[in-house]
Amino acid sequence: MKKWLFNPFMYIAGGKALGLGILVMSLSSVAAYLTTTHFDGVLHMSPYGASPLWIFIAEQAICWLSVTTVLQAGAMLFSQSRIRVIDVAGTQALARWPAILIALLGPAVKAPKGLTPESIAEAFTPLTIISLLLTLTFVVWMVALFYNAFKVSANIKGGKGVAVFIVGLLLADLFSRLILSQLYKIA
Repeated sequence: MKKWLFNPFMYIAGGKALGLGILVMSLSSVAAYLTTTHFDGVLHMSPYGASPLWIFIAEQAICWLSVTTVLQAGAMLFSQSRIRVIDVAGTQALARWPAILIALLGPAVKAPKGLTPESIAEAFTPLTIISLLLTLTFVVWMVALFYNAFKVSANIKGGKGVAVFIVGLLLADLFSRLILSQLYKIA
């Protein structure tokens, strides 16, 4: 069970993972649309508010393409193996499945308006704190899935693999945030 929760990529990769990943991203987009939860970066979630459905779909696609592109480049530079784009793209798409759970928790996660003691007390109710902890858990789980997907599809292990992954994930987050900030300006 642990392998299925943290490393299903040992069993599912390539086109099958991509197909399931597209389904996952579609469900995440719909859940985010229904709960008005925006994925405004690879590692970011914000309860901004209502937007057209296409914005939520674009957020999923941009985050996935950012991670896939950067990690594919890292794999090609640092792996001794032949790296297939379909494997990186598919496993990274499938690794996004905790985003469905994150989107469903979105409405319960509220930032305080201003930094007064009253606004902080109002925003951080027990439900909000539990939701924040669950959301953080799901984000960490998704990052672990991203790493395991990368490790399997890129065949890079050890310290080099960890370093390439961390730098790649941070760059992908930066790229996705820059692209999405431009999207939000025109939407």
